[in-house]
Amino acid sequence: MSRKTKPKPDRFLRQLAEAYLSEDTAERLSQARLNASMQLEDLAMHQPEAFWECLLLLLERRPGLDTLVSLATPLTWLLRLHPDQFDERVAGLARRDSQMWDIVSAVDRDRIAPDVSAKLGSK
Repeated sequence: MSRKTKPKPDRFLRQLAEAYLSEDTAERLSQARLNASMQLEDLAMHQPEAFWECLLLLLERRPGLDTLVSLATPLTWLLRLHPDQFDERVAGLARRDSQMWDIVSAVDRDRIAPDVSAKLGSK
Protein backbone atom coordinates (compact mmCIF):
# COMPACT_ATOMS: atom_id res chain seq x y z
CA MET A 1 0.00 0.00 0.00
CA SER A 2 1.50 3.32 -0.98
CA ARG A 3 1.55 6.13 1.48
CA LYS A 4 0.03 9.41 0.33
CA THR A 5 2.29 12.36 0.84
CA LYS A 6 1.21 15.93 0.93
CA PRO A 7 2.24 17.59 -2.33
CA LYS A 8 4.68 20.46 -1.98
CA PRO A 9 3.13 23.86 -2.50
CA ASP A 10 4.12 25.38 -5.76
CA ARG A 11 6.76 28.06 -5.93
CA PHE A 12 4.23 30.86 -6.45
CA LEU A 13 2.41 30.03 -3.21
CA ARG A 14 5.65 29.82 -1.23
CA GLN A 15 6.76 33.20 -2.61
CA LEU A 16 3.35 34.69 -1.90
CA ALA A 17 3.51 33.49 1.72
CA GLU A 18 6.99 34.97 2.10
CA ALA A 19 5.87 38.29 0.61
CA TYR A 20 2.85 38.36 2.91
CA LEU A 21 5.10 37.90 5.93
CA SER A 22 7.55 40.59 4.84
CA GLU A 23 7.76 43.94 6.58
CA ASP A 24 9.90 46.94 5.85
CA THR A 25 12.36 48.52 8.23
CA ALA A 26 10.01 51.34 9.16
CA GLU A 27 7.74 48.83 10.95
CA ARG A 28 4.89 49.31 8.53
CA LEU A 29 3.62 47.07 5.85
CA SER A 30 5.91 46.68 2.90
CA GLN A 31 4.68 47.10 -0.64
CA ALA A 32 5.36 43.39 -1.16
CA ARG A 33 3.04 42.55 1.72
CA LEU A 34 0.31 44.86 0.44
CA ASN A 35 0.52 43.23 -2.98
CA ALA A 36 0.49 39.80 -1.39
CA SER A 37 -2.64 40.72 0.59
CA MET A 38 -4.44 41.68 -2.61
CA GLN A 39 -3.30 38.45 -4.28
CA LEU A 40 -4.59 36.42 -1.34
CA GLU A 41 -8.01 38.04 -1.66
CA ASP A 42 -8.02 37.26 -5.37
CA LEU A 43 -7.06 33.64 -4.69
CA ALA A 44 -9.77 33.30 -2.06
CA MET A 45 -12.36 34.48 -4.56
CA HIS A 46 -11.16 32.76 -7.74
CA GLN A 47 -8.74 29.97 -6.79
CA PRO A 48 -9.92 28.80 -3.39
CA GLU A 49 -7.74 25.69 -3.14
CA ALA A 50 -4.63 27.78 -3.81
CA PHE A 51 -5.70 30.25 -1.12
CA TRP A 52 -6.23 27.39 1.33
CA GLU A 53 -2.77 26.01 0.59
CA CYS A 54 -1.20 29.43 1.11
CA LEU A 55 -3.14 29.92 4.35
CA LEU A 56 -1.76 26.60 5.64
CA LEU A 57 1.75 27.70 4.69
CA LEU A 58 1.27 30.93 6.62
CA LEU A 59 -0.03 29.10 9.68
CA GLU A 60 3.00 26.79 9.62
CA ARG A 61 5.20 29.86 10.10
CA ARG A 62 3.29 30.84 13.28
CA PRO A 63 3.23 34.60 12.59
CA GLY A 64 2.04 37.11 15.16
CA LEU A 65 -1.56 38.07 15.74
CA ASP A 66 -1.27 41.36 13.82
CA THR A 67 -0.20 39.44 10.74
CA LEU A 68 -2.96 36.89 11.11
CA VAL A 69 -5.93 39.17 11.65
CA SER A 70 -5.66 40.65 8.16
CA LEU A 71 -6.23 37.15 6.76
CA ALA A 72 -9.83 37.42 7.93
CA THR A 73 -10.81 39.43 4.86
CA PRO A 74 -9.77 36.81 2.29
CA LEU A 75 -11.12 34.09 4.58
CA THR A 76 -14.46 35.89 4.61
CA TRP A 77 -14.46 35.84 0.80
CA LEU A 78 -13.59 32.15 0.81
CA LEU A 79 -16.48 31.32 3.14
CA ARG A 80 -18.88 33.61 1.30
CA LEU A 81 -18.14 32.33 -2.20
CA HIS A 82 -17.13 28.72 -1.55
CA PRO A 83 -18.87 27.63 1.67
CA ASP A 84 -19.62 24.06 0.64
CA GLN A 85 -15.94 23.38 -0.02
CA PHE A 86 -14.46 25.11 3.02
CA ASP A 87 -16.84 25.63 5.94
CA GLU A 88 -16.03 22.27 7.53
CA ARG A 89 -12.29 22.59 6.82
CA VAL A 90 -12.13 26.05 8.33
CA ALA A 91 -14.19 25.07 11.38
CA GLY A 92 -12.15 21.93 11.97
CA LEU A 93 -8.84 23.71 11.73
CA ALA A 94 -10.05 26.52 13.99
CA ARG A 95 -10.94 23.95 16.67
CA ARG A 96 -7.42 22.47 16.50
CA ASP A 97 -5.30 25.57 15.94
CA SER A 98 -5.49 28.68 18.10
CA GLN A 99 -4.00 30.88 15.40
CA MET A 100 -6.65 29.76 12.93
CA TRP A 101 -9.24 30.52 15.60
CA ASP A 102 -7.83 34.05 15.83
CA ILE A 103 -8.38 34.50 12.09
CA VAL A 104 -11.88 32.99 12.21
CA SER A 105 -12.76 35.29 15.12
CA ALA A 106 -12.07 38.28 12.87
CA VAL A 107 -14.20 37.01 9.95
CA ASP A 108 -17.08 39.36 9.12
CA ARG A 109 -19.97 37.08 10.08
CA ASP A 110 -22.48 39.45 8.44
CA ARG A 111 -20.95 38.68 5.04
CA ILE A 112 -21.30 34.90 5.23
CA ALA A 113 -24.38 32.70 5.39
CA PRO A 114 -25.84 32.14 8.88
CA ASP A 115 -25.42 28.37 8.61
CA VAL A 116 -21.72 28.80 7.75
CA SER A 117 -21.28 31.19 10.66
CA ALA A 118 -22.94 28.67 12.98
CA LYS A 119 -20.51 25.95 11.86
CA LEU A 120 -17.60 28.19 12.78
CA GLY A 121 -18.96 28.43 16.29
CA SER A 122 -17.61 30.59 19.04
CA LYS A 123 -14.93 30.07 21.62
